[in-house]
This record gives sequence, C-alpha cells and structure tokens, in this order.
Amino acid sequence: MSANEEVKVTGTRRAGEKFPDLHPSVPFVDVASEDDDSGPPKVSLKVRIDPALGDERSNLTEIKMEMLESLHGQSARYVHTRYLLDKLVFPKQGITGPKDCFKRLRIFESLLGPKTKSTFASMLGRAVEEIFKMKGWSTTKTHIAKLKKDYSLYEALLQKGGTDKIKLSADAGATDEEKEAFLLQQYQKFEQYVYWFLGELIFKDHRNCLDDHKDYVLNDIVKPKSMSVISYLSRVNYMYEIIPYLQAPSDEGETARKADYNSLQSEVDARIIRRAQYNGLPKIFQNELEDRRVKWRTTLSDSNWHDELVSIERKEQRDLLEEKAKKRKSAEGAKTPGGQGGNKQQKASNKKGKGGGTPGGNNNPTAGLTAGQGMKFCPLCHGAGLPETVYRTHNMANCNKKDVFSQALSAAVKPKPAPSAGRGRGQFQLMEHHRIEMTNRLQEANTREQIRRAFRAATSPEEVCQYLRVMDPTLEDTYLARRMPMYFDPHGNAELQSSLPMAYDETNTGYGQFEDGKEDKKPPADGHY
Repeated sequence: MSANEEVKVTGTRRAGEKFPDLHPSVPFVDVASEDDDSGPPKVSLKVRIDPALGDERSNLTEIKMEMLESLHGQSARYVHTRYLLDKLVFPKQGITGPKDCFKRLRIFESLLGPKTKSTFASMLGRAVEEIFKMKGWSTTKTHIAKLKKDYSLYEALLQKGGTDKIKLSADAGATDEEKEAFLLQQYQKFEQYVYWFLGELIFKDHRNCLDDHKDYVLNDIVKPKSMSVISYLSRVNYMYEIIPYLQAPSDEGETARKADYNSLQSEVDARIIRRAQYNGLPKIFQNELEDRRVKWRTTLSDSNWHDELVSIERKEQRDLLEEKAKKRKSAEGAKTPGGQGGNKQQKASNKKGKGGGTPGGNNNPTAGLTAGQGMKFCPLCHGAGLPETVYRTHNMANCNKKDVFSQALSAAVKPKPAPSAGRGRGQFQLMEHHRIEMTNRLQEANTREQIRRAFRAATSPEEVCQYLRVMDPTLEDTYLARRMPMYFDPHGNAELQSSLPMAYDETNTGYGQFEDGKEDKKPPADGHY
C-alpha cells in the first residue's frame, strides 16, 4: 500500500473524493487553474494598501480577480470570489459594517459579466420587494415598484430614515435607538436576501446546500496522491472557511425571509474539523497514527498535529524510495552476467570471455564496433544509466559530466583487464562486484546532479520540500521551520498569500545554493540559506 493510497471504486470519481457520482457545491480538488490564460477574463480592483490613509494614488494597489461571466453551474467560483472579497478587498477599503452593504454589492457587481449583471439587477429588485413584506414600513405598491427598478433609491431611503411617502410605521412610538436598530437590520437583511436569491440560481438543491457541504467534507473527501499534507490540511480548513458564503438553509416553499442565516455564521467546532482531516487521510496514515498512539482528537495542538502528519509523510516517502531502490538493484542483478536472470548459454559465454575479452562480452556496448566505424562511447555516462543517445555521442575525454562522475568514483574510471583463465571464478566475482559498485555510484552522482538542477528551477514550496526530502531530510526540517508557515492559500493567490494571517511569504523563499562538484551546503544556525 502506498503512502497516498486512494479508495478504488468503479464509476466516475473525481480526484479527492472517495465515491463516484458526487455533486458537491464546492469540490475538494478544484481542477480550474487561476493562472490559465484560457480561463475567464480578469477584472482589476483598486484597493488601499493602508485603510487609514484614504484613496490617495500612492496608497492604492491593484488586485486582479476573475470575472463571473455566468452564474449557472459556477458555485465553486462564486463562493471563492466572495471569499476573496471578504479577505482582500472589503477590509482594506474599510467597508465591513452593515451600512456599507451597498458599497460591497457594487464591488461584487463590477466582477459580473454583461449578461450576468441583468440577472443580478433582478435579484436586487426581488430583495427590495422581500424587505417591504416585513413589518415596519408604511408605503404603497407603486413606491415599492420604483424602488425595485433602482435600488439606489432604497439606499437613499435608508440613509434618510424614511421619506414623506415611505415612512416607518412605528415612527410615533419608537425611540431613536429603536429606529436606528431597525434601519441597521434593513441594511443587513437586504444584503442577505440578495445573495439568497442568487443562491437559488447557483446552487443545486440550494435549500440543503449547507448540510450537504458539511457532510461531504466530513465523510467523502480523501487526500489525493499528488497533494502534500500541508496542502491537504490547508484545503480542509478552506472548505470550512467558505461556509458563510453558501446558501442559508430553508424549508420547502419558504423564501429569503424565512431562511436560517444564523447557521451560516455559527463557528464550526474544532473537533469536527480535526475529524474531517483525519477521515480524509489514507489508511496507512491512520494506521501509523494509531501505532504511535497519537491523541489527535482533542488533546493534540494544531502545530503538533501538523508535525505528526509531516513526519509520517516523510517516513512513507523514504520507504517508497528504498523500495524502488531495491527493485532497481534486483533488476540490475538479474541482468548481470552469471546472475539469476542469465541462462546457461549466457553463463557459458561469460566464462569464455567473449566479446572483446571482458566479462560478459555480449553485454559490452562496444562489442563488434571499431574506431574506424566512427562510433563513440563514454563509459561514465553508460555506467550512470544514461540512454544510448547520450553515451554514444562522445568519448570519456569529452564528457561534460566527467568531473561530477569522477568525484563520485574518487578516481578516473579505467577499464578493468579481462581475468585470465587461471585466476578462476573468485577473481571474476570480485571484478564483477567492482563493476556493479562503479555503476551504482555513477547513477547516484547523476541523480544528485539532476536534483540540483531541478532544485534551482523550483517555483513552489512543495517542489522545494520534495527535492530537499530526497537530498537530506534535515534540510527540509530547517526549511519548514524557518521558511514555510503551516498553511498557505490553496488557490495560490499572491495577494491572498501576502495579506492573510499565516500565509506563505513569496518574498522569503530562500531556496538554498549549491555549487557544482561540491557537497550540498547545509543552512547555518540562523536558518538562512
């Protein structure tokens, strides 16, 4: 069983899900890429750097967000857009209070496509109509119809606390504090009603959307093979953070006025989140936690829980690498002359030393070829396991990797003389042992050189950890402790990473430095590479 084993089921099943034919409002693994140029167009929003300094040009920055060209079947994109607005835009602009609901709605409207804006306008009208079905207003249907066509009139109505034709029905007996509380409630209700009517179009089975989402995260998700533990924990947390942007539950036949909006704002118990994270882990992780007797349910802190899972992940990856190394060595042993995979005829030819006077002459890459034929051969690249298209293009004297491979061998590679007939089988086995050892060391040197090159080209923290994990696990420990927080944005939004608490700092990568032909340098005591 591999470290990231998934549940095997028949039917159509998406990555990150245990069962087929699931239809969540927000899938656990979002296949859409925000960096895809073929995706929806971007909309630029001007956002303050410091909310207290106002809208001066030097205090403004630009955030690009995806345009919502359609609302049908776009529940995950719709939820994520509202999530980013609440995290990146509204706090920076200082528009988080009830009376700022119209400013927030206008910013949201700016992210809609031309066709979607007409749908949004109709939702605003329905919300105004729903507001005036509540007790507290004294007006006529004619005035309500005017407010439905232009919701800015309703905004002016709330700011003035009513007009001559549209009055508060409790004007005579209500105190100023009661009137103000009522008006604040109207602001809040209006925004809730607008998004509730939008949810009717966006979410499938919108009345049970919230309960279905919680059940999906708790029971139906699984960590994909390609997802690291850090990304997995971050994604589970995100699935609970987006709950306020789902649809408020309601009974059949009820409208926005009867929906339960408090259930969207209620905080999820930390034990439920921990249970969801545990349920989505592969079985091998769960078994390891049980063997270690980790009290993950309540007593383990978030940091310790994170460390335990990362430790198990490293252990499983090391075991996997060791298993692959054993298979490779056994395969090489089967191919060597006189090995278990050789037949009697091959063994006999090996003893006779055919093919240029070297052991196992039939496997000699230069057998049957002469220098006059123009063929080239590099024993260093051949021993390192490089393809024929590489080691046939040059000789050892012209090898670009000669220094790297020579250092791995601690001496220049020289061809071994053929054993004489009088030395017997013991001398032959000794030479064969030296040849296999040389091949293994060359392959290891080539692997480390490839890792160095890939490490320099790493563009994400996860790639860095993968390379460090192969070279030296202690380097990864230092990197995680000094350079990577516990969580980072699962969608890779650069602005979100730089704004949210515990977000990944793009400016502090510190990927480490390596020099060709030298051992990897470990970071100094202060943790800086």
